[in-house]
Amino acid sequence: MLSKEKAMDGVHLFVLDLDGTVYLGDQPIKGSIEFVRELEAAKDRDFIFLPITPQRCRRSMSKSCGKWDW
Repeated sequence: MLSKEKAMDGVHLFVLDLDGTVYLGDQPIKGSIEFVRELEAAKDRDFIFLPITPQRCRRSMSKSCGKWDW
């Protein structure tokens, strides 16, 4: 298996779903907040959140994510 660094080599943009990838219900998934922090700190990487859950409105998702310590 490749190391995380090797697997991410050459990847500059991450497109992340929210529900089931970053959080589940109203709780962050283990390691997701740390991963987003790593991406924020990296000078050569970026990310966007692209929620694909039509049942939840932006306000509801923002409320869930807003209470975590990013």
